[in-house]
Amino acid sequence: MFYATCWSLLPPIAAIVLAFILKDVYLSLFLGVATAGMLATGFHPWAAMETVVKTMNDSLDLNVFIFDVLLGMIIVLLIKSGGSSAYGRWASKRIHTKKGSIFATAALGLLIFVDD
Repeated sequence: MFYATCWSLLPPIAAIVLAFILKDVYLSLFLGVATAGMLATGFHPWAAMETVVKTMNDSLDLNVFIFDVLLGMIIVLLIKSGGSSAYGRWASKRIHTKKGSIFATAALGLLIFVDD
């Protein structure tokens, strides 16, 4: 019904605007996906949720979403436990050159971003 029309831009725009307003990424993404489901099913709420779950399950996006949520939880745990500030203190004592900072950033990026 709304396939290949300007209405297909509504879900991502809604998600981005809601992320700025609500300051909650997960809720904003969920509402953007729910909006897409509603557009795809002609505004039938139950059919929209069934379509979203079936689509995510069939294309393995649900597994990626679960992995990203778990990865986000680990990052929040590191921040709350003081791991990131401890790394900052360690790095400020031991890294003094531009080359050292580039190497440390690259090594930490390779260590953290294993999902890419």
